[in-house]
Amino acid sequence: MELEADFKTLQIIYNSMEDPKNDRIRIRETLCPSMGKLYPLYFLRLKNVDTFEEMKEEVHRLKEYSKLLNEIPEPGKIVEGFHKTLEDYMYEEEVKLLCDTFD
Repeated sequence: MELEADFKTLQIIYNSMEDPKNDRIRIRETLCPSMGKLYPLYFLRLKNVDTFEEMKEEVHRLKEYSKLLNEIPEPGKIVEGFHKTLEDYMYEEEVKLLCDTFD
């Protein structure tokens, strides 16, 4: 549950980067779950980030999320060599954890 909440928060923050500032904050406050490792401390800082670099800096202490964000391109940019989306990486991470559970 905690992982899903954090993934949802990261997706909402990431996908709202290109929205106007007022809309971005409203969307984040409305849609982000109020649970997980990111809530409340990290979320309070994340909801106000304006750039992808700021987002990565806010979660750099959480290694699993920092690594995940380092593997994807900036929102709205197509970068050669990046073929996976944030959702793809999150899905892979979730599958790894589920496999570990069964082992």
